[in-house]
Amino acid sequence: MSPMRTRVLRSAALVTLVVGLGAAPAAAHPPTPVTPESWTAGERLLVSDSATGDIVVLDDGRLVTRVSTPRAPISLARSADGTTAVAMRGRDTDRATATFLRTSFDEKTGRAGLPFVARTWVGQAPGGVHHGRLPEFDGHLHFVDERTAQLHGVRLDKLVGLARAQSRTIDLGRPDHYSFVTTRNGTKAPVLHVGYLRKGEIRSLDARTGRTLSVATGCPGLHGASPDESGRRVVFACRDGLLTIPADPGAGAGRAAQRTAYPSTERIGSLVPGAGGIRWGSTEGPGAALHRVDTSGKAVTVSLLPLAHGGQARHALRTATTPVGSRLLVLTYEGHLQIRDGRTGALRSEVRVAPRTPVTAEETTAVAANPDIVATTEKAFLSVPSRGEIVEVDLASGTVGDRMPVGGTPTRMVLLHAPTAGSHGHGDHDNGDHKNGDHDNGGQAHKPGGGHPHGTATTPATAGRSTGPATPATPGAITGHDGHRH
Repeated sequence: MSPMRTRVLRSAALVTLVVGLGAAPAAAHPPTPVTPESWTAGERLLVSDSATGDIVVLDDGRLVTRVSTPRAPISLARSADGTTAVAMRGRDTDRATATFLRTSFDEKTGRAGLPFVARTWVGQAPGGVHHGRLPEFDGHLHFVDERTAQLHGVRLDKLVGLARAQSRTIDLGRPDHYSFVTTRNGTKAPVLHVGYLRKGEIRSLDARTGRTLSVATGCPGLHGASPDESGRRVVFACRDGLLTIPADPGAGAGRAAQRTAYPSTERIGSLVPGAGGIRWGSTEGPGAALHRVDTSGKAVTVSLLPLAHGGQARHALRTATTPVGSRLLVLTYEGHLQIRDGRTGALRSEVRVAPRTPVTAEETTAVAANPDIVATTEKAFLSVPSRGEIVEVDLASGTVGDRMPVGGTPTRMVLLHAPTAGSHGHGDHDNGDHKNGDHDNGGQAHKPGGGHPHGTATTPATAGRSTGPATPATPGAITGHDGHRH
């Protein structure tokens, strides 16, 4: 057989083989059962693990998953509707992140799913967290880069997907450490009050345009702020006393700032809302007393509330209040949780929840280290970093109800709560317009470190480590202090 004929025959055989293979039916994948990623829970806790950067997710005390975020977290916040959480990393490097997560939890129905990372912002010094919240209005969640003095507004309805999420930026003028309070003017338009720690001044801005409406000066070392009970005034904590300004810069009469001296040499560095116009102020260190700030009258007044009990000294490490401020919760360096009346400060009960923390221990801006408190009307949850656990306390009886081991170093927390889904009470997020302007530091201010700070659930079908579909970020663009002393 000639070489040419051999090549022809071989080609024909190859064609026959290919045609035969093409005629054979393809082996299809068998159908995969689809399981709904949904269940019901009464409470969802998001807990920041300072050892790994993970966000630990607990539904009614059960570990659901861990969502990976960058190491060295410093702040954790949630949106008003509970759909979004933001984890910010510390300030020990020249690059920092704000990670936006979809919580996959509906506070109206208790329907829950696995949370995931929606976006990641990369910049220098993200901040602006106030008691687990960020400034929020007009459907935008706002955070600040304190090294560039840029306040970024992020559209919550654009976080998931590939659409541009950032839609507004306000230039705050100069890098600083800021306190934020949002109020409404006479036309219901949002007003953003910005306190500058180093500059010692307060600027009231048109929250939509950034235009300055008024300026108040003479507040050195400004740290901590809160609106009064009526919503007509805002109280800022200065080094030498309180400075109260109008919530509406154009309100007419009574626009002059008012000053209130402290009753002792200790200053206020943090304010949490109590009941009946009371705000509870704690100092920048392990204070043996809290400040009781009464904003219900024409003039703001301040008195001291000693924390000692049974002849034993107590020093505040972390403070919080329950919804509408009915109970004041004080975690002490001595390891006790004090449950007090939210208006008078009277001690209702005290229970040991954690080991003693040395009063010399200080948290820096490198990574969160201090415990945290979140609460419903009936229960409080406390993170215990040294033991890697979350402690649940029944507020009516003043007893420990559960200890939930999560491992690592649990610090910051936010609580999502669905009262009709099996648990009772209301999540501690009664500041619907994010008016409480004190920083997320539970009564502790900041020490610079590496930069300036600043019911029963149905078991989910799958539970494990989730990193989510993170969108790549570029420095300074959206693709998105807790407890340390100044």
